[in-house]
Amino acid sequence: MNVNVGNHQHPISQVLSEEMKSHIEENYSVTKNLEDRQLFYSFPCDQNIGLWDWTKNIYRENLHQSGNSLEIGAGMGNFWDEEFLAELLKRGSVYITDSSQAMVDKCKECSLLQKNNVVIELENACKLRYENCRFSMLLSHFMMYEVSSIETALAEASRVLKKDGIALFLTSPKNFFCEFYEAMEEFDSRFKNMLLNRKIHRFNDETAPELLSRYFDEVTEKVYEVSHYVTWQHPKGKSGAQVALDRFRSLQVIKESKIEPELWPEAAKYLEMKIREAGEKGWRIRNNRVAFLCKSPK
Repeated sequence: MNVNVGNHQHPISQVLSEEMKSHIEENYSVTKNLEDRQLFYSFPCDQNIGLWDWTKNIYRENLHQSGNSLEIGAGMGNFWDEEFLAELLKRGSVYITDSSQAMVDKCKECSLLQKNNVVIELENACKLRYENCRFSMLLSHFMMYEVSSIETALAEASRVLKKDGIALFLTSPKNFFCEFYEAMEEFDSRFKNMLLNRKIHRFNDETAPELLSRYFDEVTEKVYEVSHYVTWQHPKGKSGAQVALDRFRSLQVIKESKIEPELWPEAAKYLEMKIREAGEKGWRIRNNRVAFLCKSPK
């Protein structure tokens, strides 16, 4: 689907707002939160190509210029592999950034990323410390709904991108994980209103196109369709129900809730029931993703 609508010297303490610092400390001060999410994606799925490989193919098909690349919100650096990093380094330097010091430290520990012309640093998406038109490619995966101001972050992304460059924003559709969330709402009705207020709705398949069209003249939507199957035992040996529940509990809206601790063992039993009912293949959870390829920054 095409939707056609229309400097680097400040100390980091000045760059990060107090609001952003508070969010980082709460959500990313330990890496377990991200690890709980990633473990879920080791369940069997019905896609022959992984999400990261699918994403890299979009970049390869659309990047035609040499120049530097910037990743905003790198997390632990799990997107990168040797081949793709080498391809980009032939074109220019690669800047890998995150607004969490814990995530930056994780990236710096990754031997794959310890290369000349790979720069890993703390960076605020809403106040990038780079000059205009610095980058030929901008990568932003599942983080735009986390920033304090999406409009400001997109304006910054547009500002630092070259006129003939490309930017790719990955996010999730509105019905992402719907079977799982519906099950949790069935288990306890208090979860319904919590899930309606998820941050992801700030930048999903319905809200992102209009936001992006304010800052890029060309916006193309691409959908990655996949379902994961929650089995009785996770491939890494843990209880499948517990892995799924840990994924749910990693949501910031759930972490901030006042759910009594004794509820969670009962929730795990309820999820075990859903897995048994689903049969041998496992409980199907739709986990589609959406990529917005953006060109011609305004």
